[in-house]
Amino acid sequence: MTSTTGEGRAISRRHAISVLGMLAGGLATGTVAACSGPGTSDGIATPATEQAVSPPSSTAPRPPRPDRIVSMWMFDWQPPTIDELPADVLDTLSMLVVAMAQSARSGSGLLHFRPNRTTAEEMASHIDTVVRSGRPVLIGIGGQNDGGITVTNDTQVEEFCDSVSQLVTNYGFTGIDLDLEPSGSTWTQEALVAAVRRLKSEFGPDFLVGITAALYGEHTARWLTLADALADSYDFFAHMLYDYVEATDGRLEQDALRKVGIAVAGGIPAAKQVLGFMCNTSTYSSPVTLTGSTWSTTVARYPDLLGAFIWESSIEARVDYEWTRSVGAAIADR
Repeated sequence: MTSTTGEGRAISRRHAISVLGMLAGGLATGTVAACSGPGTSDGIATPATEQAVSPPSSTAPRPPRPDRIVSMWMFDWQPPTIDELPADVLDTLSMLVVAMAQSARSGSGLLHFRPNRTTAEEMASHIDTVVRSGRPVLIGIGGQNDGGITVTNDTQVEEFCDSVSQLVTNYGFTGIDLDLEPSGSTWTQEALVAAVRRLKSEFGPDFLVGITAALYGEHTARWLTLADALADSYDFFAHMLYDYVEATDGRLEQDALRKVGIAVAGGIPAAKQVLGFMCNTSTYSSPVTLTGSTWSTTVARYPDLLGAFIWESSIEARVDYEWTRSVGAAIADR
């Protein structure tokens, strides 16, 4: 996931997700890697050999969107796995988003995902446990340098939807979070709207669709017009409030107010908006206390604000889940 400076200059992150080499064989093949992964001198983590996926024998009812979102992106390339989350942390979280489904073949709508630290069957079981507790578990789609996800025509819409359907069948995901960044993906509004509406039609209104985006430069209008076109077909809009210099100090509070205000003016109600934070890294992240004051300042202006997320689980685990146990818990209790 990548954001920008207030001036719209992109900044790359050492936690960004990249694709090293996607094989042309389609949906179930490819090599995905994450920057700053374990066990390599160049910071690249290469996942285990592809595994066959057996769908879960039974599925839990799909939970609705939480009234208050406190979510964590699960960084699948590094610990913890979903079942390794401490009980109090999972109790605080109302939703999980797994990073990340990416392109199975550049220039197509085909998607690829497989777990890197568990078997496919184990991940499906972990997801099922969380879903049975009433918490949605979404699959993120995209990320920085996503390998070339392309949704611009009817064929690619079909590829995209068929890929998502397979992931839902295999793992039990209860929705998607669109993190289609300009560094990797190509999409048109018409095609992406068609894809989302087809998925909503196939899986029903409780199949959640989120948009995670950075509002800057020419991308602001593009995301706002997409949200307007989707109307009731998307469930939340999450702001990436990190990876730019203003996120490191008190300017973050005003930037959050500005971006939420821009989105409200563009037709996205505060009740659909989520603030996204990153803490405890050396790359343009925010002090935990600053994210707390930013939430408080923003929700004072926009009382219907839906919630917040933290990027990402491996960072949180290294600092004993500081954000989740403090700011996240306070938001959950509001």
